[in-house]
Amino acid sequence: MKLSTKEREIVERFRQIIEDKLPVEIIDVLVFGSKARGDATNESDIDVMVITLSNDWKIGDEIREIGYGIDDEIDYKLSIQVISKAHFDYLRQNNFQYVKNIENEGITV
Repeated sequence: MKLSTKEREIVERFRQIIEDKLPVEIIDVLVFGSKARGDATNESDIDVMVITLSNDWKIGDEIREIGYGIDDEIDYKLSIQVISKAHFDYLRQNNFQYVKNIENEGITV
């Protein structure tokens, strides 16, 4: 089961909200995992990676809180990962499989 139109709209709405609240911080938002690969089940959550400019944990918390607020309004569970661009690049340069998977299967929203 691939990312449906409704699921894409939910993630796009999430991105719009976080970009409105934190306009300089958001670099990229990607869907990854089973929804991106197309092997999700009805119980699968929507894995979302938010890449930010800074490594401030308060920004990560704020982004996750926004996602939890959306969770309460919809039938889908968002699993939100927040990572700074610098840390993401570090993991990429050191060939972490997690980052390779996100780069290979991720859907930019």
